[in-house]
Amino acid sequence: MDFIPLENGNYAYRAIDGDAVDLIAFQFYGHHDGTLELVLNANRGLAAKGPVLSVGDFVILPPEPPRKVTRMIRLWD
Repeated sequence: MDFIPLENGNYAYRAIDGDAVDLIAFQFYGHHDGTLELVLNANRGLAAKGPVLSVGDFVILPPEPPRKVTRMIRLWD
């Protein structure tokens, strides 16, 4: 997949036949934790096209916000 950097810090991707939005998000971000929602919020109307995109559809991929680090607490050491 070729992700095109944009001047505003976002990336763009032009879909090929059969591309799915969640797969594009996973390939770009490397995980599923909130990335589909992030992409859909950046691309108003994209969800109405369904999960599989048409050839030539553009998807904007915004930078991912910093992930929260959770600290594990052990009750017994």
